[in-house]
Formats: sequence, C-alpha cells, structure tokens
Amino acid sequence: MGIVIRQSFKSIIVQYLGVVLGYINIVWLFPKCLPLDQIGLIRFILEMGLFLAYFAQIGVPNAVNKFYPYFRNKDKNDQGFQFFIFVTPIIGIVFFSIVFILMRPLFVSSFQENSPLVLHYYWYFIPFTIIYVYQNITE
Repeated sequence: MGIVIRQSFKSIIVQYLGVVLGYINIVWLFPKCLPLDQIGLIRFILEMGLFLAYFAQIGVPNAVNKFYPYFRNKDKNDQGFQFFIFVTPIIGIVFFSIVFILMRPLFVSSFQENSPLVLHYYWYFIPFTIIYVYQNITE
C-alpha cells in the first residue's frame, strides 16, 4: 500500500503544479502579452479543434477501452489491435476534413460580421483536430 500512496502523492503534486502553471499562464501572462482578441482567437481555435475531434475520432477511444483487454495477449502482443487503433481514425479524419471544407461557406457567413479574425485561421482547425484525435486515442 505504501507504493500506491507514494505514487498517488507524486501524481497529485504534478497535477497541482500543472493547474498552477495553467493559472499563471492564462490569468497573468496572456493578458499582459496579448490583446483580448488574440486571446479569444487562441482559445477558440483550441476549443473548436477539441470539439471537432470528438466527431472525427469515430468512437475509437471507446473501442480501445472496451476491447483492448480481449485482444491483449502476452504471446502475440496485441494481435494487430494497435494498428487498427491508429489507422481507423484516418477514415474519420478524411471524412471530417471533407465535410469541414464543404461547410466553409456556412462558417464564413457565421463569423464574417462578428469575428473576421477567425476566418484567417480557418485551416488551423484541421491540424488541431488531428492532434486532438490522436491525443484522445493514445490517452
């Protein structure tokens, strides 16, 4: 039980340091270094990429949680399940990218009047979405 408590304590310390570092970054450094419209743009791009990733990952993280214990084998490693895990989201990413490109006129009409700065960074959503998809899968 001592090992579990020690590892839990270390994990708590790292998590609290992460929260403090995030607080300092967002509450103190961002307002001093960037204007409000750029802070909003950064937050919007990150949050939109995270939101869109849930559509593009087509349920693969849930499949990993549910089925990986059945495929895991000490002799054959994972029987190709890891290959499936990393290749299957490509289908979702391609489908998402096509839909995202086709929906550009709707996106432009929605943000042109109130947030024209977002339109200059429209193509950043796809790479952020891909990064978040694979982050969720490996998590």
